[in-house]
Amino acid sequence: MAIFQTSVTLLLVLLQACSHEAIDDDVCDQTSLLQTSLAMASPGKAFASRAASSAHRAVIAPREDATAAAALQEHDSSALLQTHVSSEAIGGSMPPNPANWFGGFSEGESTYNYDATLAGRNINKQINVMDGWNPAQKNPFYMAGPMEAAVRAPWFQESKSGGEKEAWQTFYPSEKTTMAGGRTAVGEWFEGAGGTWQQAYKSDSGITNAVRKVLHNHDAQHLSASWFDDSVAQVDGFGREKFPALGSPRNYFDWEERSVNTSLTCKAPGCSAKVSLVAPFNSKTEMYKNCRLSVFFHPTDFDDQYAGENVEWVQVNDRNVSAKCRPYAAGCNHSASRPLIPCVSDIPIDLLMPENGDLKIAAKIPDVVDECPYNGNMLSAVPMVTCLVAPKHTTSHARKKALSTSLLDSTCVTKMPLQCATKGCASEIVIPVNSTCAGLGSCMLSIEVQQTDFDNQDGTLELIEYIKVDGKEVASKLKPGKNPCKSQWGGKKLKASEMKFKAISNHVVNITSLLEIGRIHVEGKISRHVDECASNGYLFDAEATVTCKAPSSLVQVPAVSDLQAATDTRARRQLKMEGRTQR
Repeated sequence: MAIFQTSVTLLLVLLQACSHEAIDDDVCDQTSLLQTSLAMASPGKAFASRAASSAHRAVIAPREDATAAAALQEHDSSALLQTHVSSEAIGGSMPPNPANWFGGFSEGESTYNYDATLAGRNINKQINVMDGWNPAQKNPFYMAGPMEAAVRAPWFQESKSGGEKEAWQTFYPSEKTTMAGGRTAVGEWFEGAGGTWQQAYKSDSGITNAVRKVLHNHDAQHLSASWFDDSVAQVDGFGREKFPALGSPRNYFDWEERSVNTSLTCKAPGCSAKVSLVAPFNSKTEMYKNCRLSVFFHPTDFDDQYAGENVEWVQVNDRNVSAKCRPYAAGCNHSASRPLIPCVSDIPIDLLMPENGDLKIAAKIPDVVDECPYNGNMLSAVPMVTCLVAPKHTTSHARKKALSTSLLDSTCVTKMPLQCATKGCASEIVIPVNSTCAGLGSCMLSIEVQQTDFDNQDGTLELIEYIKVDGKEVASKLKPGKNPCKSQWGGKKLKASEMKFKAISNHVVNITSLLEIGRIHVEGKISRHVDECASNGYLFDAEATVTCKAPSSLVQVPAVSDLQAATDTRARRQLKMEGRTQR
């Protein structure tokens, strides 16, 4: 304790000397290091929290009277900052929030990992509600008795797998024992507000203690591997990586990341530029997700020395994504490099993405940006779009069978599901109609859609974008208008008749003959805002019904003579079997 107080006294003297510029800058730099070291090793909480906050401010204000000398004789380390404490109390200053409070990476020099941005669950409360909100419900089958209690929900949980490509840690119970019998501490599992089980990123809680051991004992052998890189703490005893966090790119191991960029330029001061950039996927054969946009600018006259030298705005499909971006860089020094400076950095654009992937990107500069052009352009930028891409799930038409085909008298009915499971998805089917049904005459198509998220209550378009039959659009922008989940939560459960919506009714179709089997090609698509309250696991859950029926004028009624002849024939066969044939 005496050594610590002596060090603090020395530190105070050096800080005062630095504040009066009485000693060299090199010595002041070393003084800052000493201050940080003492803060980490301090037995007093007040000194540890405040002494490390700023090295350039004097801890005790110099005074002419005897109170200054009295202050230096204080033995309580927390009292050494009494003058500083009073000034902080007046100013109301607080230490800065850590990076993970903002959802950033806060693991120092460890290898960057998206999951680590979600490490501060006790600091950043948003992490607990990232999976939405699931209203709590009481289990009616749970009873207090030990023999009668129902199995708890976690027992039924099964965490998803990385397939044959990655090995992930599993839930309930999480495995902490290796093959050799050792034990490895892994990130704890927690349930979000939306009912999704997740695994926390494990930060090394022993880092501060380890540093103190090194400072006191000069022994670096106590530092664990995770002190140097937290990524090693995310692997269990079997070598399996931590379960991917919500939104982590590791969830999409079977998707391919693609990027595409172009140039955005204009020559005159105050000009605006616009360019078309097609996203890196084929909308007909591929699906996309997690598309992000970045726009980098070459420095021209963006030093902002006299104010107003900025990028006024950046737009995507006429929507502002950036305003008043100040690169604070100039390109007038031709001997210096011109690094690209981002004004838009990895913003999500899935909701701005048109179906064909064609993005219109525009930017504008003010007229005060008027010198140091880059390749003759006052505005010179590089927009870049990055997406995760995967092939569309296609199902062989030969394998997908109709739900049912029934032939009753002169009517033939064929039914088939039209379904897809993701927001904004599209589904297409080919309904087989056999020659017997097609031969009856006129065939009509009807489509019934189960209500999912079609209430349109949040200011977004929740609708069926189109229904196509044999490539021709027969209905568009249909609004079923209901959300069964929200209705039930609001205490107004929908009636059975309200659960289905007639998208198409008795639409006349032409049967395309192919190998004696007629085929009807049907397509349907929902908007991207239909994203909850799935029916049977599908956000778009419809049933297509083809009814072929012979016209009533063509239904033949057997004549009386024909009925008599048929009766005589059956009678002769019966008598022949009995050995008494009539002549």
